[in-house]
Amino acid sequence: DIVFQWQSFLGLSYIDKNFEAHLLGWRAPSPDAAASTKEKLVTTVDPYVLVSIKPLFPKRTHIALDCFTTWGTHVFWPINAPISTNSIFVADPIYTVPFIVLLITLMFFNRENTRRRKINATALFLSSAYLMIALVLKGFANTGFEESFKAQNMEVIDYKSRPTPLNSLLWTVNAEVKDGYYLGYYSVLDENTDVNYLYVPKNHEVLDPFREDEQVKKVIKMTHGWYTVTPTDSCILVNDLRFGQPMGWRSKPDEFVFQYRLYEKDDGSIVVGAPRPPRPKNDEERAEAYDMLSAIFNRALGKKD
Repeated sequence: DIVFQWQSFLGLSYIDKNFEAHLLGWRAPSPDAAASTKEKLVTTVDPYVLVSIKPLFPKRTHIALDCFTTWGTHVFWPINAPISTNSIFVADPIYTVPFIVLLITLMFFNRENTRRRKINATALFLSSAYLMIALVLKGFANTGFEESFKAQNMEVIDYKSRPTPLNSLLWTVNAEVKDGYYLGYYSVLDENTDVNYLYVPKNHEVLDPFREDEQVKKVIKMTHGWYTVTPTDSCILVNDLRFGQPMGWRSKPDEFVFQYRLYEKDDGSIVVGAPRPPRPKNDEERAEAYDMLSAIFNRALGKKD
């Protein structure tokens, strides 16, 4: 399945969620191969990917990985109960690069060399360890956010935190209050929990005349209830907060990666325009995007603008 990733503004518009799994070696051998090995763990390399799994094992590992990402997955489909710890970004080099290095290493070993299996096991161990470390870091980040809520006398109803792109040190949060949300950033390397928040009003009442429209219901369902509404002269924008803002803390209050456009027809029904995540249109915007990426890494190290 094709999904859009937050880093669209860097020119990486769409990624295949299966691509990383292929790259990491989570791809099943053919039925004939499984039969010939009597369903034993096998290791081989084709021109594109490393294959080192037991039949059906790759799907299990891919599902398990998705449970940790900011996208999540429906493990119990068709039951509508998505699972996501929101503890690792969909593209994280610390998770992926070791697999690439070990994959290249494996290609220099004979197919029957037993060291290949050990190297592959090492890769799986390192990746699994990183997933656990990310959970611990999320715990530290949540503690930081909660301390900042208390220090700033914020009456938070609920909040959701997630890692920022390409790292697990800098975290962002959507904190719900009665009439809006506070959006903020905190690094586990910050010297204090003094978080600067951007307040965004919910404006949910703007949708009241259209609550019974099926298209509106679908949009709200897509956001899992984490949304704000921005009325404009041409349409109504429903902002999905779960995927953040395109330029992080430098974004304007009404700028979000995923914005559904609701148009009212003459008969009162609603037509929904698909989200158009921002992408750099020229060299200047591209430079701004890369500058923001650099700012994210500096902020992750505890350096504030």
